[in-house]
Amino acid sequence: MVEPDRATREEVRSLLGGLDCVVRCYPSAEEFLRAFRPHQVGCLITELKLPGMSGLELLAHLGNSGLKFPSVIFTGEGSVRDAVKAIHEGAISVVGKPLRKRALIDEVRRILT
Repeated sequence: MVEPDRATREEVRSLLGGLDCVVRCYPSAEEFLRAFRPHQVGCLITELKLPGMSGLELLAHLGNSGLKFPSVIFTGEGSVRDAVKAIHEGAISVVGKPLRKRALIDEVRRILT
């Protein structure tokens, strides 16, 4: 998960940890990219608005690198236009904030199965 807010990262880590998932959290896209290994299995949950590289830019970067990683955009500030861009860049879905726990769990389950 890429999310600048520590409390949200911890909440999602706890929530998804119940799915027997290993949840790795990063405060920025740049930190995620430094740690990312293309052979990893899983999904990416990224906030739309990030310091530095945005969530949309992160998806575009992965796509331009030939790495189509299943992704969910997680945001409280996005517009319909941003959601359309996210889907165009490869996101499977957009989940709104405040945290809708059931929606996020359902999306991650759908991606991982």
